[in-house]
Order: sequence, then structure tokens, then C-alpha cells
Amino acid sequence: MKDKFGLDIAHYVFLPSFAEDALYKTTGQKIELFTDDNMYLFCEKGFREGISMVSNHQVKANNPQCPDFVLETEEAMKKFYTWLLYVDANALYTGAMMQSMSTGGHRWIMPEETSDLFNKITKWEISDNAEKDYILEVDLDYLYKLHKAHTLYPLASENIEISKEKKNFVKPEGESKKFKKLVADPSYKSHKILAENLVGISRHQSKAKLSKPIFIGISVLDEIPGKFKDESCGTAMWKFCRPRPKLYSYILANEKTNQKAKGIQKVVVKKEPYS
Repeated sequence: MKDKFGLDIAHYVFLPSFAEDALYKTTGQKIELFTDDNMYLFCEKGFREGISMVSNHQVKANNPQCPDFVLETEEAMKKFYTWLLYVDANALYTGAMMQSMSTGGHRWIMPEETSDLFNKITKWEISDNAEKDYILEVDLDYLYKLHKAHTLYPLASENIEISKEKKNFVKPEGESKKFKKLVADPSYKSHKILAENLVGISRHQSKAKLSKPIFIGISVLDEIPGKFKDESCGTAMWKFCRPRPKLYSYILANEKTNQKAKGIQKVVVKKEPYS
């Protein structure tokens, strides 16, 4: 690493920080950070994080490749054909970071420019490798006829933080002066009673250093992945059971099974059959 990049990896705690310095040193690229705190907060609102959900807990395919499929008349059965497909998006972050990214020159759009920008967007005149990119905050009209179909997985989901202190606030008896002082502090976030004389305090970060290109982070997370892998390797899937996220099992048309349970040892998971 030192011979190739001229950097001593022993001076870094995590590999991403080493990779960032190697990027700047090898490419000579300069990143212009935000000087407007409103721009930083604007981008910060755009982080939606991931979505982990289960829409159907158990499904079963019905097609000629399934072991229990009964063929009647072909015309009658075609309309009842159902297939299951299990795909995984590969290299989400690395694939996005290989595309064009913003490096500086940030400014707010003037009101008189919005009309022209809207026309460019609706006519798909802004290419993926355009010299200028845009980060937009928009109001969307969600058609009522789509509400039922999109209930489990809506488009343009919003990241909303639920206030725990409003739901679970319990005033402890015999409050100490230290507890009162911490609650009155502007950095106070919430608290939890752990024992009769023990209270845990959660606090907001009192000082934030805005020294990272957050606009690149939001761009990476919003890129659309281009490569998908078929997890069943071309074999039709017969049954799929998923009680909760990160916990599922399935059986293929050739009756081979596979099960996953995050946080549980693989040797234990393998002993459990499909159910």
C-alpha cells in the first residue's frame, strides 16, 4: 500500500478513510465542501436509508416446473401461472461511485430557472453524465387509485424519526440533581429507566464537524443499480417463506432448500428444514 499510494495504512483506523485519501492523492481531484449550512441540511434530509420489509410472508408458485403442478387444458392453466424470482443487486455502492459525481460549484436555483429545469426533466434532456447535476426537493401528487396497490411498498418513501420520549416518557421517582441537570441540557434526547436507582441518558451530539462531501453520499444512495444476480441460479423457485426481514427459507423446483437467519450460526440454520 505504501509503495503504490505513498500512504502508511497503519496510520488509519478504518479502510474507507484510507481509500478516501488514496483517491485524492492519485487523482488530484479537489472536493469543494458546502459553506452554506442550509445546503448541508437540505442534503441531509435526502438520506432515506434502506427499507427492510416483508409484504407476503409465504408464497407458492404455480407453473409447469413445480412438483405439484397439475396440467389440465393449457389455455385454462396459463392464466393461473405464477412464478417466483429471487434476485440480489450487486455492488450497490461501488457501481454508483463509478458514475459521474458532483465535486463543487454548488448554488441554489433561482426562481426564474425552475420552469426551464422542469421542462428538461420531463423531456429527459439531462443525461446521466451531464456536466451539471441537480438535487431536488419536490411535492408529489400520489394518485388515489395507486394507494391500495402501493400500501406495502410506496414510491418516494419519507424518512421520519419517531419520537420515543413522547411515547415512553416515565418520570423517575427521587430524581437526583445530576439527572435534572442532564434533562435540562440542550443536548438531551431521551432517557430510559434501567433499575431502581439507575437511569440511562441519551444525548444529541453537541458539536458537529461538517467536513465530508455529503452531496456525494446522497448521490451514491440515489443511483439505480444496474446488475442483478439470480440467487436460484436459473432454477425455478417453488415455495418461499419469510416471517420477518433477514429471516427466510425457500425450496426450489428441484426440491433443494435454503434458509437464512441473520445473527444465528449457519450450522444451526442448516439443521432447520423449510417450513
